[in-house]
Amino acid sequence: MRVSTLALSVSAALVASLASTSLYAQDPPVPPPGPLGSVVTLDGLTAEFRPSVGSTTGVGSRGWGLGIGIAATLFGYVIAGGDFGFASVADDSSFTQSTTGGRLESSVSMYYGSLYAGLKTRALSIGPSRRFQVALGAIAGRAAWSGDRSISSCVDCTVQELPVEGGAFVEPFLIIGSREEKFFRGLRVAFRSYPSSGSSVDNVISVGMAAVRGR
Repeated sequence: MRVSTLALSVSAALVASLASTSLYAQDPPVPPPGPLGSVVTLDGLTAEFRPSVGSTTGVGSRGWGLGIGIAATLFGYVIAGGDFGFASVADDSSFTQSTTGGRLESSVSMYYGSLYAGLKTRALSIGPSRRFQVALGAIAGRAAWSGDRSISSCVDCTVQELPVEGGAFVEPFLIIGSREEKFFRGLRVAFRSYPSSGSSVDNVISVGMAAVRGR
C-alpha cells in the first residue's frame, strides 16, 4: 500500500513537472520592442488643385491616384520618412495624335515625392477586449510635384510638361487596427494641407493600409 501511494505521488510530481515545462515552452517571454521601428503605407488618394492650375494648364481641379510611403520611428514617438505617388487628372485641353494604334487622345498625370518628420503616439489599446489599437500623429514636410500631358503607351508622341509647384505641408493622421505579434496594422486616414498660395496643390486626402513595426 505504501509502495502504491509512493508511486502515485511520484507520478503526480512528474505530470506536474511536464505540464509546467510544456506551459513555459508554449509561452516564452516576449522581449520588449527596441527603440527603432518602421511604418509602411499604401494609400488611395485624391488631390485638390488650386483654381490657378486649371487656368494655366487646362486640367481639372481634382485628381485620383495612389501613394506609397516608408518611415522610421524612434521610441514610438518620433517619425521621419518620405513618400511618392501619382494622380490622374481630367484633361480639359487634350490633343490627339496619330499612332500605330490609331488616333489617340492625351491624358494628364501628376507625380509627387516628399520628405517629412513629425510626432506620433504609440499604439493605444481600445475597446472592451483591448484588441483594437489606435495611433495618432502629425507630420510636416516638403513635397515636389510635376505633371505632364501625354498619350499613354506611345514612345514618340508629344509630351507637354506642366508647370506644377509643390511646397511645404502639414498632415495629421490616424491609424486604427489590431496588433499581430510584432506588427500593428490597420486603416490609415490622413489629410495633407499645403498652406502656401504658391503651391499648385491645396490638399491631399489619403485612405489606405499601414503596417507599424515596433511601438
